[in-house]
Amino acid sequence: MERKSFLCGIMFNSCSSIISAFLVVGIFFLLFEIALLLTKGSRPDKVVQTKLDKGSLVMIWIAGTMAVISAIIAAMLLLTDMNDFNPLIPSLGFLITCVGIAIRWISIHTLQDAFNIYVTVPENGKLVKEGIYKNIRHPSYLGLLLAYLGLGIILSNWISLLFIFLPIFIAIIHRIRIEEAVLIDALGEEYLEYCRDSYRLIRGIY
Repeated sequence: MERKSFLCGIMFNSCSSIISAFLVVGIFFLLFEIALLLTKGSRPDKVVQTKLDKGSLVMIWIAGTMAVISAIIAAMLLLTDMNDFNPLIPSLGFLITCVGIAIRWISIHTLQDAFNIYVTVPENGKLVKEGIYKNIRHPSYLGLLLAYLGLGIILSNWISLLFIFLPIFIAIIHRIRIEEAVLIDALGEEYLEYCRDSYRLIRGIY
């Protein structure tokens, strides 16, 4: 009985440490996204931009928020089995999250003033197809997905991983379809040619 209580205590402490690590990384990631919202969220024509977005930005924020909450609840209810727990898993999740944030930052830095968190058409009608955008059309969304994937891995159970990754994945795929429809309508054959020479998120796959 004492041994069982001892193991339960270890599992509880392990779960608490994992959730603490998740929250630290998650808060840093949230601050990064809030900074984007404040610095890259200009909307010269609010009505037009709202129509272009079709609520996809709000959908991403809601999906991301609900995903994090449900993933934490799942992690607390489904204590990690110490027989299966590998302490390297949270470290791997942390690394993937950092890679995702780095890719997102590089994407934003490459576009510079042309980057906007809302669906927009390039003011000068010029597409950026250099650097990280050469083969991938939406590297900033790839970075966002990797960041959430890493957060899910930090929690060290499959249920939490599904809860945190699946909603944001669906929201981002929806957003990409909206954004590409707007760019095809605005830029026509130039963007279609870019589509033929590149991939949305993963080279050689999608």
